[in-house]
Order: sequence, then C-alpha cells, then structure tokens
Amino acid sequence: MASIVDSIDNLHDVNYVPTPEVLKGKEIHCKNNDHHFPFFEDPNDMNADQAAEQVVDCHARSKQFGTDGAAVFLDKECKRVGLCKSNYDRTMRLAELIDKLAKDDDYQDIINQKIDVGFNFDDRMVSCLENFNIENFTECINTERLFMFQKMNTDFATICYELRLKENNSLIGYIKIKAYGEIDYKIYHNYKEQGFLLEGLIGLLSICDMNYLYCEIKKTNEIAQRCFDMLGFAREDLDENTYKYTTRDLDNVKRLYLKA
Repeated sequence: MASIVDSIDNLHDVNYVPTPEVLKGKEIHCKNNDHHFPFFEDPNDMNADQAAEQVVDCHARSKQFGTDGAAVFLDKECKRVGLCKSNYDRTMRLAELIDKLAKDDDYQDIINQKIDVGFNFDDRMVSCLENFNIENFTECINTERLFMFQKMNTDFATICYELRLKENNSLIGYIKIKAYGEIDYKIYHNYKEQGFLLEGLIGLLSICDMNYLYCEIKKTNEIAQRCFDMLGFAREDLDENTYKYTTRDLDNVKRLYLKA
C-alpha cells in the first residue's frame, strides 16, 4: 500500500479523495495481511504479535505523513471494530509506548532518501516462480468438516485458503502455500486442539504437486509439531526457538496419510 500512495504523494493532503484503484489496493492489502483488522472475521482474533506489527505500522505512517501518532488513530479504529477491553488495552499500551519512546526521533533522513529497489533471485527461486501455476489449485477443497475456499491472493506467488466449518460456515483460520514451498497457517483460538490444522493440511496437500514443502514452527507449539510428524515431514533445528519441517517427497506423504 505504501508503494502505491507514495508514488502519488497525495495522502499529505487531507482533502485528497482516493481513486478507486487506490481504495482497491488498500482493500486487498488489509484483507490479506494479518496486522490489519479486515483480515479477521472477528478482529479480536488478532494476537499480540500481530497487534504489535499493527502499532509499528501505524506509527511509521504517522511519522512519514506528519499526522497524529499511532495511539490517536488506533483508539478510534479499535472502538470502530468493537475490540474487547483486554485487546483494546493491549493495543493502546503498545501504541502509547511507541509514541512516547519515539516522539523526538527524526526520520527525515530515512523518509527523504532515494533508494533503488532491485531483485536478486537465485536460480532456485526463479525456477519455483516459473513452475508455480495457481491454476493447479482448485477454488474449493472439500474435507470431512471443512470447506476450504481460495481467497483473493495477495500476489502471483501465494495461494491462501480460508478454512470454514461446514456446519455453520464459521471462519476458523487459513492455510497459505508459497511458490518456494513455504506453508503458513493460522487456527483461531476457539478452534484449536480439534484436529482442524491436520485436516486443512491434508486437504491442501491432496491437490498439491510441488516437490518441496516446508513449515517453520515454534518449539512451544506441540500441536503443530504432531501434525507435521503424522504427515511424515522431517524435523530439524532452525534456531533455539524454532523447528523447520520439510518434505521432498510429497507422494510419500500422501501414501502415509492414505495408509493411516
């Protein structure tokens, strides 16, 4: 979103009326990034890490455009979306803290510097992008308890599926897969420990034909670890806090599941 609005530089003007293209860009960005409330069916599902990213994002934009700090904006936004008291208090504590700590910081050298943006993809990344065909992924995956609907994708290198309960259409989380093989996921709090992550992963893998997949999982997340262990992914230490689960034989993963 920043790259869109900065190119026209009109958000400095309070009288500026965004074009339909800018509004559409903002909508796509907010609905597909989990530090924005529109990403969630219930904004109270935003966790502490996502809230912290939201606060930093708001603070940076307020500094760039010389507007009120993060706390002023988020106070209105949190009330608008109906955030519960504990989540409101958490967000406001973070916003007030960063506004206080950074109130005298001068970002002009950063804001005004000219940066040449380029891309340096290695051969493997280029190959992944060339072979990643989003048309291979169906619009809907049907599992025992879930409908997995493909969302509006943020880019040509990511596929995202919403996970919805068949019985009442409730949104319970999402699973993403990227061109270079990374799997990302989120199961909302009220639906954890009910086997939905494993069911969603099996649904995704059933239509996937990629030859390399991986997922980074916190060592404290035993539920996710059990899911990837059951699917036959290999585990390795990534750092002191994280495991990396990988497979280079998706056919074998499918055979293990069918056998189970």
